[in-house]
Amino acid sequence: MLPLQQCKDSDKLSFIGAPFMERNRGFCRSGFEDKLCDAYLALPQGTELDDIAPNDPITRSGYCTPGDPAYVLHRDQVDLQQPDGLYRYLPKNIRENLRKTRKKIDAGTLLVVHTSPQVALSQARILSRDRFSDDSWLEVPYVVDGFAELFRTGAEFGVTMDAVTLVSQDVVVAACISATYRSNYYMLAAAALHDPAWSGLGSYLYYTCMLRGFDAGCDQIDTGIGDCGWKERWGLQTIPQFLFSNQRKLST
Repeated sequence: MLPLQQCKDSDKLSFIGAPFMERNRGFCRSGFEDKLCDAYLALPQGTELDDIAPNDPITRSGYCTPGDPAYVLHRDQVDLQQPDGLYRYLPKNIRENLRKTRKKIDAGTLLVVHTSPQVALSQARILSRDRFSDDSWLEVPYVVDGFAELFRTGAEFGVTMDAVTLVSQDVVVAACISATYRSNYYMLAAAALHDPAWSGLGSYLYYTCMLRGFDAGCDQIDTGIGDCGWKERWGLQTIPQFLFSNQRKLST
């Protein structure tokens, strides 16, 4: 999935957004690097794009600076033949939270509900807004627009969506939305009720999402940019990413 998509009818370039892109594959055929850079530079003056992968040719143009790294987990890092093969990455307190959440699910007091990505995203936005108010990243306009574009056009590119909510007494207490594209499983957004009584909901979503991604045959779990306080502790590998700005060419 390219960060830039071209409309066949109007030739207009649109940016899908940082939450969803395929990392580290390169974004053009050999010999066309200059044309891709020209497409970036033709965007409105002052455009900034983050989450640019290292081998995108624009990173060598002088218009990029280092950004927050991406965090990924490869299939060969996990022993999927062993029960709870991801556990070797997790601190003891997270394992305990997972155990408590599983007990609630086994007891029927917490339900796992597979739903549409639109519903899961709506619930994640509500939960995130309750915790962070307008500072929630799910309230950022380009993020909202990026998800809408993904829902609208993703199937054309072979994207499969995965959306889950956790429900207690008819109240959604956690939600997540992910997507599979080629051999990559993208964890796009997750949010959980911010309440000590429900600690571990986020960890449960992360854990089960990763397992579903590997069960679906994916080679890599991609959790996006930014540590967010948990990715380092889960043993995810960091991949450098870059920020593009066409406001001015940076000194090299």
